[in-house]
Amino acid sequence: MLIATNARGRVVERPSKPDIDKMLANLRRGNEHMILERQDETRAGDW
Repeated sequence: MLIATNARGRVVERPSKPDIDKMLANLRRGNEHMILERQDETRAGDW
């Protein structure tokens, strides 16, 4: 599962490409960071 989180605390599980694009565009508007995580329940740990 893909999870995107921005500096304002907005969390989107299974984000679409437009969601990710919008979060990337907000980085230019003063948002400090964006975290994009991929979690796979079938593998040990997060990667």
